[in-house]
This record gives sequence, C-alpha cells and structure tokens, in this order.
Amino acid sequence: KENKIPMSINMKASQARALLRVAEKYPAQIFLLSHMVRPIINGVKLNRRAYEPVLSLAEFSNIHIKISGFYALIYHR
Repeated sequence: KENKIPMSINMKASQARALLRVAEKYPAQIFLLSHMVRPIINGVKLNRRAYEPVLSLAEFSNIHIKISGFYALIYHR
C-alpha cells in the first residue's frame, strides 16, 4: 500500500546525499524539504558549491521543495 502522506524534512544541504539514498529506496514516499533547505546566500549570490547536493535531488519525482521562511534568511546589517 502506498503512503500518500508526505514526509516533511528540515535539513541542511550537506545532508542531501543521505536523502538521495532514502528516496531511491522508497520511491513511493513523498518527501517535502522545508525552507528550500535554507540555501546559503553570500550577499545576493547563492553559494552554489554548498547547495549543489540539494540541486542534485531535482531528478527525483518524489522529492519536493517547500518555498517558505525566507524571512529567516534575511541578514540585517
């Protein structure tokens, strides 16, 4: 029986490779990654090297990104 309840996950970009293995093992499970996995922004530019593991998850149809919480990513000077 398929599980139609998404699993919501708060994680760091460095943990994306572990999720990749789980997503492969459980292709019917829907994974929802909160806050776009909190991308690291240097000024106005994405730290692509640090975020690359998250981008590699795009090939999985059972992994989705929740776009929320950007207020927490704003740094005040």
